[in-house]
Amino acid sequence: MHTEIAIDCAIDDLASELNDKLFGQFGPVLPSRALVKVLGYPSAAAFRQAVTRDTVPVPLFSIPNRRGRFALARDVAIWLSQRRRSVTERDSAPPMGCVESPKSTASTSIPEIDILNHGGRAMKNS
Repeated sequence: MHTEIAIDCAIDDLASELNDKLFGQFGPVLPSRALVKVLGYPSAAAFRQAVTRDTVPVPLFSIPNRRGRFALARDVAIWLSQRRRSVTERDSAPPMGCVESPKSTASTSIPEIDILNHGGRAMKNS
């Protein structure tokens, strides 16, 4: 069930910021252990089940001679941005021609987090 990944003007800034953060922490390719946390799966077993059922929301691929599945940081960033936008702009009309909706006051600034080193809890870096 890989959803269509497409950047449009409404999610471009947030997707870019998320991509920069993911790229800085993991590089261009996220391994399975990172995908479990970043995509919000409660456990590695839940992620494996989603892979088996083909319900992971981003395109996955394998790399020869490496275990696990991988996704591009860009694809994950775009998907996260689309999910965020669908919540913050649910009740407002979609932006026309890249013009920001005046009702939208949500900040797109993402706090620094280290998602892998705190027992699965996202914590702000100090």
